[in-house]
Amino acid sequence: MALKSMLILGLLAFLVRIGRLFCADGIETLALVEDSETYLSMARLLVETGAFLVEPDPGITAPMSERMPGYLMLLATGKIVLGEMIWPTIIFQAILDSVTVMLIASIGACASTRIGLIAGILAALWPNLIIHSNQILTDTTYVFFIACFLFSTIKILERPEVGRMTICAASLSLATLVRAVSWPLLTMLPVIVFFSLLFRNVGTKRALALSIIFLIVALIPLSPWLARNYAMFGSPQLTSQGGSYVSGWVVPEVLAYEHGTTRSLEAVSLRSNIEAAYLKETGRPLSTQSRITISNEYQRRAMDVFWQQSTFAITYVWAKGMAINFLAPAILLDMEVRRTGHELEAKLSSENIVEASIIKRLELRWSAAGIGYRTVLMIAFAGTIFVSGLQLVGFCRSVKIWPKVTLISVAFVMYFLLVTGPIISAKYRLPIEPILIVWAAIGVDACLRYITDKSRKIGPFSN
Repeated sequence: MALKSMLILGLLAFLVRIGRLFCADGIETLALVEDSETYLSMARLLVETGAFLVEPDPGITAPMSERMPGYLMLLATGKIVLGEMIWPTIIFQAILDSVTVMLIASIGACASTRIGLIAGILAALWPNLIIHSNQILTDTTYVFFIACFLFSTIKILERPEVGRMTICAASLSLATLVRAVSWPLLTMLPVIVFFSLLFRNVGTKRALALSIIFLIVALIPLSPWLARNYAMFGSPQLTSQGGSYVSGWVVPEVLAYEHGTTRSLEAVSLRSNIEAAYLKETGRPLSTQSRITISNEYQRRAMDVFWQQSTFAITYVWAKGMAINFLAPAILLDMEVRRTGHELEAKLSSENIVEASIIKRLELRWSAAGIGYRTVLMIAFAGTIFVSGLQLVGFCRSVKIWPKVTLISVAFVMYFLLVTGPIISAKYRLPIEPILIVWAAIGVDACLRYITDKSRKIGPFSN
């Protein structure tokens, strides 16, 4: 694809994202969501102390273990250079997301120039990308590195080279420095790279050399953080989030389905049982241990409970979560739309309905909403159905014209759907959005070709 076309797509994407900010009442109304203050607080401590710390109580700090450092460094840079964190980060994210749009266009252009152009236009207007580029969250930065990884992977399929392998490994490593969710994938890839290159008859020595290069490059950005955690907590783990994720969200979702209760009730019960069992076995309260030890105990013991549940319950909860994450309209995550929805729920229910099903919450919102919010819902769900149809068409077409890339894309999509499992939100679809956008672009291209062929057959010069 021509550089001029790429720059036009990037400019379009940037104007759309900045335009969304100008349409809001203020930048904070879009930028600040549930986890934003956590990141801002840790970034302030990083600027003030030069260390990665948390402040569990006012005036009391402790070494940070729950989050990765990449995004905090971005926030801290804005504070150091410009004296602010929120608006410099949001402007930078708009620029970064515009580059992501160009990368997605480049991925599509590997199939054909027209598919690349369509993919770029779709990405520039893609709600999930736009909404999260306006929020103080890790997602935009993470998706940028993931898009780099995917593009370099496709280039490696065309011709395995040291430079391309280096970019591929560095991209995924930097993505992991922002969010640890890709760490298992990163650890598996050197072996996958080796055998895939052997399968392509690259040669054993060259395959081994490229795999080692991938491993070394991947470890360079992460090694300081792993060494820091080992020195502070006695464990070379990236974060202590695994325990809270598994014991607070994943396993309780399955237990809630099995017992007919709610996730929050099951989470409290599960953690209480884990703490009681640890106290009984060791004679020491679990809360007195290091954060990583606490996380490991929560994770290990919660998984023991997980595997005791029925196969049907696990499969059902996982499949439901994957389906909702795949199909949920992203517009519902826009902060102004979310606030309106919460206000509508509050009008009709005095109960805490956070644990209610998505269907129940949408029913409440619909019954209390005016024409404006109902229109947003109808457009959101109609758009989701339409785009999902295009993605299905595009996937089927991709199998024929791009079999190797499609196979890798399916494996990548399944990895993230399985990792997020029963945790429901359109934001968890973000790492796979580059692939979904390209599939949609291939679907649009296939439909345009079909319409063109039909019009030729029924035209005045047809036979």
